[in-house]
Amino acid sequence: MRSSASLISTKYASMDYEVLALSTATIRRAQDAISSCESCNSEAEFPFDWVLDEVTGRDGSTTDYFLTEPAHCPRCGRSVIEKTLVEPYGGVYSF
Repeated sequence: MRSSASLISTKYASMDYEVLALSTATIRRAQDAISSCESCNSEAEFPFDWVLDEVTGRDGSTTDYFLTEPAHCPRCGRSVIEKTLVEPYGGVYSF
């Protein structure tokens, strides 16, 4: 399932680079794919933007994300942004 998001393309150092503004629905799908964050789980090791890569189907090496609102950890309720370390639900992603 593809996300609904706005795409802004730009070039940095002769490299195509995209900034993707994510909809609330896309942010919620990514939030639903995590079990905890670095605030409540010392073993959380994946940046949230890796989960966003999976949810949006984008290439993380050429895409940055703009969250129109923060996601929240389902375990502790803290805000989760692009670089927050998270723990995805087991076996969901092939990191």
